[in-house]
Amino acid sequence: MIPYKLTFGPKPKSHRKTIVDLIENYLSSLIRNGQIFDEYSLAVQKGNLCVYLSALGPQAKARKYHSSYGLKLLDEIIDFFGKAPDWQLLDDEALRRDTTWTKAPFLFLFTHFLDSESPLCRGDNGRPIPVYRLKK
Repeated sequence: MIPYKLTFGPKPKSHRKTIVDLIENYLSSLIRNGQIFDEYSLAVQKGNLCVYLSALGPQAKARKYHSSYGLKLLDEIIDFFGKAPDWQLLDDEALRRDTTWTKAPFLFLFTHFLDSESPLCRGDNGRPIPVYRLKK
């Protein structure tokens, strides 16, 4: 897991519940798409709405991996705040590249109840492959 802080923008003076619902729906789309872990914390910091979360791979934030629903919600967030959320990496030693799967000799599934990584792994080295990297 790779820790990030997402900064959306200034906390709205009105309709806060509406925008929080929109942010949570966007995060849910990322969870369902295998881009982020299913636990996150919403906070207000220096007047900005922020979310602390864990991504399941270094490229999890890339638009090309968003579902069509996730892109629609992201566009609504951009319309509201006037910009996309800022993703700030919180770990200096985090992985910089995803594990690729296209040239793996085989893939296998492995998980246990304490695992927070992708259950899909490369057959030659056992590294987890983020599910969002699979072709749709």
